[in-house]
Amino acid sequence: GLTHVHLDRSRLTRLGGGGGPRGLSDPSLVPNALRCVQSLYLQHNRLTSTAGISAATMPSLRFLALQGNRLTDLEGVDTLSALMFLDVSDNPGLRHLDELAAALPASLRFLKCAGCGAARDGDYRSALV
Repeated sequence: GLTHVHLDRSRLTRLGGGGGPRGLSDPSLVPNALRCVQSLYLQHNRLTSTAGISAATMPSLRFLALQGNRLTDLEGVDTLSALMFLDVSDNPGLRHLDELAAALPASLRFLKCAGCGAARDGDYRSALV
């Protein structure tokens, strides 16, 4: 099955949830074709949310690259029990440290969040460890 998906620099504004030129047009694509995906590259798009990325849709996801988007939340990321690498750098809309920390699954081993609003908190590193 499909294990690595590169959708970086695709001008995506959302994942799943229906049609349009700037989202994944087939709502059945996420729950079916992406169930075996281990690596998902979504950097440098226009995403504001991670809605559509969860353990229900991508239970095997281990690597998630979201840098350079317009994210304001990480909805569903906390359910990704296999996730080990998460890059949310250069998403200034991720402002609240407590919300960022709450969205991280216990399986996570590497987090990159430079350039996020939450990273401006002088004590963010110790809060995330």
